[in-house]
Amino acid sequence: AQLFGYATQAEPGILEGIARGDFSPYIEWASANVHAFASYYSTAELVEKTTGKPLGTEAFKLHLERRYDGDPFA
Repeated sequence: AQLFGYATQAEPGILEGIARGDFSPYIEWASANVHAFASYYSTAELVEKTTGKPLGTEAFKLHLERRYDGDPFA
């Protein structure tokens, strides 16, 4: 959730693409920013290097709130 939240802020076209069924903007972002470094860092290190924040629960809680209480794409 933390990586996806950061990705959608960094590349606003990701959510638009997903809404159309096109996951390529997210896959391209993840390939360049996550997959390319996944074998070099632990999960926690990779999340912090990518998002600038330590691995935490806030992004997941926000995702759940949006999903069940409001607009999942807000």
